[in-house]
Amino acid sequence: MVNYGVNYNCYKSRWQSKLDFTGYCLQILHFSISIFFLMNKHPSASLFHRLKYQSLTMSVSSSSVLFIIVGKNEPLYEAEFNKLPGGVVGGGSNSDMLRQSYFVLHSSLDLVEKASWTNPSMNLKVVDKVNQQIVSAFLTAGGIRFLALHYGKSDDSLKSFFMEVYELYTKLLMNPFYSYDTPILSKAFDKRVRHVARRYLS
Repeated sequence: MVNYGVNYNCYKSRWQSKLDFTGYCLQILHFSISIFFLMNKHPSASLFHRLKYQSLTMSVSSSSVLFIIVGKNEPLYEAEFNKLPGGVVGGGSNSDMLRQSYFVLHSSLDLVEKASWTNPSMNLKVVDKVNQQIVSAFLTAGGIRFLALHYGKSDDSLKSFFMEVYELYTKLLMNPFYSYDTPILSKAFDKRVRHVARRYLS
């Protein structure tokens, strides 16, 4: 004779375990969807990044500037101006700050392209802001992008800086030993860019 009561309890226990597991999975899925929504759809999508790095940007030097020239596929030149002891733009030697600076600059590339469709000028001015960090951009006639990560420099000083660096870059293009859209290794170019930065961004 089959003991239906025992089998019923056994099946009930198994189904209860499956339901508990399914409920747990649904909770994880709901949490994941919520995070995805916040990070991708909500107006404050970068909230988590901003909170993560907020403590790193509270005591930043307002004179620090990270400047890069970006070609079609890769960075061509980079320099830090007015950096504090420690070698990282924004002060201190924390590698998180340097990673954040490059993250902000890299994230702004799409915004530079978007701004180029609505702004006929080569000087695109401010294209992005994250906490105290501001990204200003300049787009050359050949599509080479100049990006400056700073903490409140005036548009006029940045425009003057970009225009003079653009002139230096144009002269570099006339050098037969330099190939277009390749990393800039010229020490003379670096020296002149830093001289321009001291004049306008100090």
